[in-house]
Amino acid sequence: MDERYPPPSLANPLARPRLLEADVEAMLPSAVEWVQEREAYAEEHGRALVGPELDWAREAGVNDLASVRIVVGELPTPSDSTLDRSFRALGLDPQRLAALTLGHTVFINDWVTRQFETVLTHELRHVKQREDAGSVEAYLRAYVSQVSRFGYQGAGLEFDAYRHQH
Repeated sequence: MDERYPPPSLANPLARPRLLEADVEAMLPSAVEWVQEREAYAEEHGRALVGPELDWAREAGVNDLASVRIVVGELPTPSDSTLDRSFRALGLDPQRLAALTLGHTVFINDWVTRQFETVLTHELRHVKQREDAGSVEAYLRAYVSQVSRFGYQGAGLEFDAYRHQH
């Protein structure tokens, strides 16, 4: 398994995915519902931050440390086929991603081992960004719009997360 982060397929600036602004707005209600479902799942099945992870979250600027949950395993895939296609069109394929942050929940693929700290510190910055956005919907709107317009590597929220990873 390639252990570089992000996977090379996401790092290709020439492969810029596109969604129209209307497509982003249309997918938001389903996306918000899916994030809320995954957060409820994580509340029951995830674990809290421990040891140095708490320090990493503080360094990332996370305010609500107690709400952060980590779930290690296969990344979730939206059951809504339209939402799933939209995410994949943006290059956000759960089988290829090292991790995925949904609200205060960080899902980490079980193949991430040696780069766990790097991946988690990156994702914790996304938790902070979501807190700053004020709502899941506002964060998703900003994130999906940026990735759609500028590609994964060109998205400002990704650039910020890379700057804060260890």
